[in-house]
Amino acid sequence: MTTAPECPALVELAAVVARAMADGTESQRKRAHWIEQELVRAVERGVMPEGACAGLDRLLSPAGVRAYLEAGRRGMLRRSAGRGSSSAATMRTRRIVLSMFGVWAGVRVVLPPPTGEAEVPDEMTEFQWRVLWRTAAAWSALAPTAVSREMRVRTCAAVGVVRDARLSMAELVAMRVGDLVDGGAAVVVDGQRHALTEQTRNALSRWLEERAALVARLQGSEPTRLWLRTQHGAAGPAGLPLLEETLRVAYRELVAEANASMAGVEGWEPISSLTERLRRSRPLDNTNGGEALAGASRRAEPASWAA
Repeated sequence: MTTAPECPALVELAAVVARAMADGTESQRKRAHWIEQELVRAVERGVMPEGACAGLDRLLSPAGVRAYLEAGRRGMLRRSAGRGSSSAATMRTRRIVLSMFGVWAGVRVVLPPPTGEAEVPDEMTEFQWRVLWRTAAAWSALAPTAVSREMRVRTCAAVGVVRDARLSMAELVAMRVGDLVDGGAAVVVDGQRHALTEQTRNALSRWLEERAALVARLQGSEPTRLWLRTQHGAAGPAGLPLLEETLRVAYRELVAEANASMAGVEGWEPISSLTERLRRSRPLDNTNGGEALAGASRRAEPASWAA
């Protein structure tokens, strides 16, 4: 059995968490310490893959993350193991904190789909997509403040990239600026090149402009992640890599506003808030690029928008 002092990855993780939490709140420290201790138990109880202790990048590798989350779901990481499965809220917290560990350590953390997301609904129809895109474009155009404009432009671009490249949320948030190729006409993820439609290229170009202005206000080295936080909040300051859950929340709010805009329209089928439905939809023909942005109707402002 490997113990924490014998595992370099856990020693490295403890140092990373201690530095990051030096100015954290009591609640943040408790959550970080909880997940850190679960990772210690995962190593000590032999549920992590071989070589996980070699370094933090191996501990938080896709295989390591999957093994940890599955052990946690099955109740194997409690002080008294095997007392029933974890709740959805507990699993959600684990995923959020793992993402934060990756941000603090500079390690790319790719989260598997949440349990229950394996059964994917039918793809989004082209009409639903056009309504969703018009809503996203209108919100970004009508943002009342600079911060909300940055957030909405980012979400509009992210939605287009997910649909064109058929990326999961985990793959999306892990993207780096260097993953854009051919002048932003395509993205490369895990060695695969995905061409982008003209409308997505337009939206992505707007986000890159907003991102450049955001980065210019930051101190220290320039971040390499493509998607960044645009304001200070519980998950960290502006400029930090964006969390998967933040984009999911933004997408759910976007879908809610799109559905509200079509309320009472005969034959309208509400759009699902599951991002997997967006991911499985067929991109529009490139010849339609820019139409949605140019013809976006002005809708009422949403009540809130995720940071």
